[in-house]
Amino acid sequence: MVQLRDPRTGEMASFPAGIDPGWDYNPGKESVLWDRGKVSRNMKILPDQTTWQDLGLTDLRKVPMIDRIAAPALLAPGRDAAEAEQILADAFGLSAEKEFVDIDTADGDKAILHIDQIPHMAAKRDDARERYANYVIPTLQNPHEVWLTDFEDGLRKQYVGVFTGKKDLMTTVRLNRDGSLAWNIMQADDRRMNNHRVGTLIHEK
Repeated sequence: MVQLRDPRTGEMASFPAGIDPGWDYNPGKESVLWDRGKVSRNMKILPDQTTWQDLGLTDLRKVPMIDRIAAPALLAPGRDAAEAEQILADAFGLSAEKEFVDIDTADGDKAILHIDQIPHMAAKRDDARERYANYVIPTLQNPHEVWLTDFEDGLRKQYVGVFTGKKDLMTTVRLNRDGSLAWNIMQADDRRMNNHRVGTLIHEK
């Protein structure tokens, strides 16, 4: 058993090693409880968690090409935040008529990407994260690893996608108390991505 914070209660509790607590929800039903407009900015990872090195895992820089996902095409960056939001919405098939899509993940979960999270994903214009929209679903469906990591605002699942191109992608998912998901994505090279491989490893290729 390991001590982890239950994302539904915010309290520490015992869970079997390798089991991610609090993920037994139906996102299709829970989506009506979406906490609209309240996106957490507390993205700091808490210290003193198990690392990939503690587990004797391979440095991402040494992952062979055969084990990497073929890098999809990068999209053109938006000229401003509004255009970036539209690029992301189009990439995921989101609109006023279709507010969310649900995606079956490699670890047996079901993730919901909601249109309300699009402005947050497009906010940092220097990153132009909309360029990486085509990387998100492959990362969720075919990740190199999935980690349950303790952040300042609670547990988040971190899906690590390792690609054949110059950049890899991490899709970070935080479970809200109402069962909905808050999303963030980070593109980086494999050396920097190693720093985020902390917490409880719940899935690996």
